[in-house]
Amino acid sequence: MNDVPLSFDYNGKHITGVAVPLNEEKEIPTAFDLIIDKAFLGTLRCNPKGWMIDTEQDPQLIQVIGRYIHAWYE
Repeated sequence: MNDVPLSFDYNGKHITGVAVPLNEEKEIPTAFDLIIDKAFLGTLRCNPKGWMIDTEQDPQLIQVIGRYIHAWYE
């Protein structure tokens, strides 16, 4: 499964990076390692409560990234 390229604007800043799928056995992965601006941001997971990350991050940014990834697979 290929990495998801990330490129979007958030709070007046252009964000670039990749989301690396971790659980490739699924048609649409639900876990990704996030690399933003060449730095590891954390592991993002989709669960019944929505998108969550294992590090302290802006919750709104995490939801934006989650929606971006979801749209990538549609």
